[in-house]
Amino acid sequence: MNESRYQIEYRPDIDGLRGIAVLAVVLFHAFPNFIKGGFVGVDIFFVISGYLITSILLIEQESSEFTILKFYSRRIRRIFPALIIVILSIFIFGWFFLAPGEYKSLGHHVFGGATFLSNFLSWKESGYFESTSITKPLWHLWSLAIEEQFYILWPLAMWILWNHKVKRVLITSLLIFTSFVFCLYLTSDDSSAAFYSPPSRIWEIMIGAMLANYPLSTKTNYNNIFSFCGLIYILLAFIFINESSLFPGLPALLPTIGAALIILAGPNAFINRTILSRRIIVFLGLVSFPFYLWHWPLLSFSKMLSEHEIVFSGKILLIMTSLFLAWVTYKFVETPIKHTPNQYIIKILIALMVFSGSVGLYCEKKNGFEARMPKILKNLNDPKYLQLISSKGWRQGICNITKFQDFSGYSQCPVGGNQHATESIFLWGDSQAAHLYPGYLKRFGDTHKIIQRTGDACPPLLKVGKENLKYCKENNDSIFNCLKNEKPSTVVLAARWQIQPWDHLGETIKQLKKLGIKNIDLIGPFPFWINGLIQQLFLEFKSGKTMFIPKRMNAGLMQESALIDKAMKDYAKELNVRYISPLDILCNQDGCITRLGETSDSLITFDNSHLTRAGSEFLVSKFPK
Repeated sequence: MNESRYQIEYRPDIDGLRGIAVLAVVLFHAFPNFIKGGFVGVDIFFVISGYLITSILLIEQESSEFTILKFYSRRIRRIFPALIIVILSIFIFGWFFLAPGEYKSLGHHVFGGATFLSNFLSWKESGYFESTSITKPLWHLWSLAIEEQFYILWPLAMWILWNHKVKRVLITSLLIFTSFVFCLYLTSDDSSAAFYSPPSRIWEIMIGAMLANYPLSTKTNYNNIFSFCGLIYILLAFIFINESSLFPGLPALLPTIGAALIILAGPNAFINRTILSRRIIVFLGLVSFPFYLWHWPLLSFSKMLSEHEIVFSGKILLIMTSLFLAWVTYKFVETPIKHTPNQYIIKILIALMVFSGSVGLYCEKKNGFEARMPKILKNLNDPKYLQLISSKGWRQGICNITKFQDFSGYSQCPVGGNQHATESIFLWGDSQAAHLYPGYLKRFGDTHKIIQRTGDACPPLLKVGKENLKYCKENNDSIFNCLKNEKPSTVVLAARWQIQPWDHLGETIKQLKKLGIKNIDLIGPFPFWINGLIQQLFLEFKSGKTMFIPKRMNAGLMQESALIDKAMKDYAKELNVRYISPLDILCNQDGCITRLGETSDSLITFDNSHLTRAGSEFLVSKFPK
């Protein structure tokens, strides 16, 4: 056989680059404020994957060894073993520790992970930086899904274009350009869609694929410059890209071009040879795939099952545990299966993956196997209950606008209550203002107009914009103009003050008073169940503490809420506004109210802190007139 023009030998520096990428992702997930741009490690993975896979395809095609069956057999040996182990382990663990609703969701994501559709599920459910992502143990499989979707068609395209290098390079360039332009457009329009959509991401993989078409440079000086610049680009991405960035638009060029330059520099460049080829970094690269698979489920379950925030040492222990599991998986699962000559292993792996997806789908259809629960907890999956506790009463997308809407979304929001009343109540804030609407409507709807202007995660604060929320500041400015026109009798300010800068309320309240608004009600923080109220009740049941839903409970409550409540009371006195404390109404020394009746549809909260319709109506009924 003639020597191939496309040589691909083992490069420890590429494994080292993998090691840096996976460590950045893991540290970001564990300590998001420590390495704010760590999530771009996934973009580095995309470039590496595109380079290695395309290089292998070129070599096999030149030596006439390429077949589609061979390619996919190799991918199955590479991807399936660790993925099956992780999926089934998580599914079994969830049986014992997840409430029906959580387990149903897990089944949904098990199916998505086994069928490589996780990116579409994540796209549909939430954005990358949503706090709810931590409650999805398999959410991180979105990146693997994008890669595998790409490799469904790429080998066929390579086979067709093998004898036409110019056309191959031209088409690759066209794909990079088209995908990147689409990425820029979609990022500005819908960043969540751009993040999870294959067409807006394949340009990153294709950059690696383009590198595979050219022999590496042998000029040492150029290579050192390439690797140095590549490393600088990646470090800049780690430091300056964050969740507020419009990603993956233009900022994604930093990690992808950085990774491409390091690969292009070759194994003998100074940085590649002396830094990226160090044994510990190479080891991280070798176990990067199982390390990535294990770390997120461990962080997710720890968050879901703990009554308190995970401390620094606890997160370090979780990272080390996931690294140990990664080594075990690599040593005793991945490596033996990769090298076994047994051809039946492919059929076995396919059968196990089909089984994994099937049990996930069945779990979803069976509502998380709610027969595991006593009757009163089973009802938490009842469709009637779900309808009662949903955010439908908030008038979502119309009066409570989403993160991707601007203030024009309010144009269809009708005034609630008595249309002919002279008195009006203006509800302003984030979703924790929106969930008060059903309560205000029932309590004051006969005698007042109820005007709602709320937006997801957008606090009622002037001159304090949320950088990661595209239209928050503009929305609040438009709401203030609406207040000028409406001149409501009472303005109600509410938000999730545990994470919002409540100490900036002074300027907003000052401006409201300048408008002549005399009655300003400041609503304090709501009880916050760290794992969600339903999950906490399930944990109480599983621990044997209770066989029924208690009317009050302390377990799982965020204790900091009481400190914030006290500080806000004092602040409200300084500002001379009326302060209403949900904690004073809902909680006492025995804990906070969990339910108002004997059935599950009387629960006060349906997640961490958002009130059900029943909870909203009860709470507002206790507000002063």
